[in-house]
Amino acid sequence: MKTQKLSFILCYCFLGVLMACQPKTSETSNNNTATTEPIAAAPSAVSADAGKPYEPSPLPKLGAIMQECNKVEFQLYDYGISFETVDANQVMSYFQYIENKRANEAPCKAGKYDGAAVFKNKKGDIAIAMEINIVPPCNRAFFTIDNEKYTCQFTPTGLKFFEQIINRRQSVIEGAQGQAAPPQGH
Repeated sequence: MKTQKLSFILCYCFLGVLMACQPKTSETSNNNTATTEPIAAAPSAVSADAGKPYEPSPLPKLGAIMQECNKVEFQLYDYGISFETVDANQVMSYFQYIENKRANEAPCKAGKYDGAAVFKNKKGDIAIAMEINIVPPCNRAFFTIDNEKYTCQFTPTGLKFFEQIINRRQSVIEGAQGQAAPPQGH
């Protein structure tokens, strides 16, 4: 448990440094990074089924895929944020952010996502990719396993993770803008 907390803290420190070094309009350029195009179109709104669990749950299959991964790359499109973690524990932490509950897609714009998460195995191959919405009222992780499409909602902890990343990025930007301003009264 302490190792997992330490990994989580180290990840945040790494993210802070990474985000501090990137200008707002640039994104990390990496040929292996997921594109900003949607991975796939989401299924039609399932408002009537929102909050109901999938039967059978996709989470055991998703967990098995993620256990083979040691890297996750994130892009938050509208925020200009792109980062990655290279730690199997961080991959599995992300797995804990997803619930076996159908997302309420009624408030979501069709085909519009806030970002993506791409999970890679030890060979560097994409094992699974997800389109995500993290800005309320739309809360969903869209992914496909064995040609079945799932739109699960994030846990409150998962949403808080992304909120902290966005807030940290905003703090870094505001701090950089404050340092660049000329002294007052001169």
